[in-house]
Amino acid sequence: ACVDLASPNSKTMASAPQQTHITARELHARAAHQLRHLRASTCIVATTIGTYAMQALTSPNLRTAIWDVSSSPVTQLLCKSNKAILRNGQWHRVVTCAFVHTSLPHMLMNVYGMLRLCPYMERRHGTPTMALTYVATGAAATLASVCFCRAPAAGASGALFGLLGMECASEALAARRHGAGHEHAEHAMAIARVTGFALALGLVIPGLDNAGHVGGTVSGALCGWVADATAQRTAPRKLS
Repeated sequence: ACVDLASPNSKTMASAPQQTHITARELHARAAHQLRHLRASTCIVATTIGTYAMQALTSPNLRTAIWDVSSSPVTQLLCKSNKAILRNGQWHRVVTCAFVHTSLPHMLMNVYGMLRLCPYMERRHGTPTMALTYVATGAAATLASVCFCRAPAAGASGALFGLLGMECASEALAARRHGAGHEHAEHAMAIARVTGFALALGLVIPGLDNAGHVGGTVSGALCGWVADATAQRTAPRKLS
């Protein structure tokens, strides 16, 4: 059957592709807006995935690269090694340790945590604060591991614990100003429970670097205190 181009139905059919095009453009604009405002989160996730790709490609056995890339030259160059740091002065490992992982499941688990934590923290505290906290707490976690753990280590969990520690401290300080019954207090308690449960897993699951997790949490709490004090000092004062 022929369709009358002058009928109302034909106008609707003709305009449908245009509406789809506009919707796709809007979605693209929203995605670009998110990427512009989540630059640190995007860089952290992309760097972590890209680093693991290099670890896997340089692994001696590509067939087992999914489950173990610890023998990769990239891993050996960037992971935490007490001997390399303290004796050979390879202090870059203090930072790069947070971007290398030992297996694909290990990396994917931490990337999931990044996707849940980093965008939220970046929106709440801003790109510079979140990025600086991630790197600083990751480094603090590595230093804590150097002090209390002799075994080599790798992974972003110390930095993720740092973000949890920062948010818990920020919410606790906000609850102190607004009162115990405020929603900030409930949020702080919820984060504290999640952090405590995750730290407790380190006592049950073998092979986890508990020193690094605790170091990241404590340094993150200090970052939260500094960020809160800075925000209160620079906040505009109310006229009496």
